[in-house]
Amino acid sequence: MPDDTQNPGPDAVSYFRDNPSAACENPAGPRPKSTENPAKDTLFYDGQCPLCLREMDKLRQVRGDDIALVDIHTLENDSPVSADTLLRTLHLKRADGHWLKGADANVAAWEGTQQQRWLRVLRWPIIRSLVDLGYKLWAGWRYERLYSEKRTGNPAAAPTVRETSDAP
Repeated sequence: MPDDTQNPGPDAVSYFRDNPSAACENPAGPRPKSTENPAKDTLFYDGQCPLCLREMDKLRQVRGDDIALVDIHTLENDSPVSADTLLRTLHLKRADGHWLKGADANVAAWEGTQQQRWLRVLRWPIIRSLVDLGYKLWAGWRYERLYSEKRTGNPAAAPTVRETSDAP
């Protein structure tokens, strides 16, 4: 009697040809949800900043659903990082829970895009320190311009600062 385990026969061949995913099916049952919907990076941005909004629009165009973009002003009060901390500098939370901020967050947000190639230059050792200083100065100026009580004359314009923060 021939051994059918070596030759699956024409019906099995056509089945796997017509259903390529069937060859990868787990006989123990369906795969866990984590492989069907992998976690993704989350970028927290200031939805009241015109420059930030333009950059998020471009990022959405090139990354689509590969990254979660969260307007800081829409966060619930139970967020582990205060809105004030998030508004002072760009923050990106990696899918693995690791936080990046400032220029590191910006460069990471553009991973997998054409812009990534030239943005990596910003992380080269000598250039990195200059970029980080420039970003820190710009972010401080932007925050003061948009949220300073002195500038707006309105203490409510400044975001609420919570005393506890797990900010990176």
